[in-house]
Amino acid sequence: MLEAMFESEPIPDAGFSEQITRRIRRRVWVRRLALPIATVIGTSIAAGPMVDLAQLITSVANVVPQELLGSPAALLPHMNIVLLAGMIAATAYVGAQALWD
Repeated sequence: MLEAMFESEPIPDAGFSEQITRRIRRRVWVRRLALPIATVIGTSIAAGPMVDLAQLITSVANVVPQELLGSPAALLPHMNIVLLAGMIAATAYVGAQALWD
């Protein structure tokens, strides 16, 4: 009975809904393909400068004394300092959220 009450003939639209459906599908495909195509184009453009940069880094690394390159671990902070900084940052974040509320 409910179906009979809402039953009606389709409204003739002269292909308008089909055109809209095609346009939406086309835009979806354009959006799906735009990022991979842009990535390929950007990578191909940046390949030359990346090779030049790699050659420059290797030439600079040959000039730097080996004593400076030997112990990069000594330049890194200790793990307890990193943990302390993380705990302070988390406390500051929670405190700031509490103040805003």
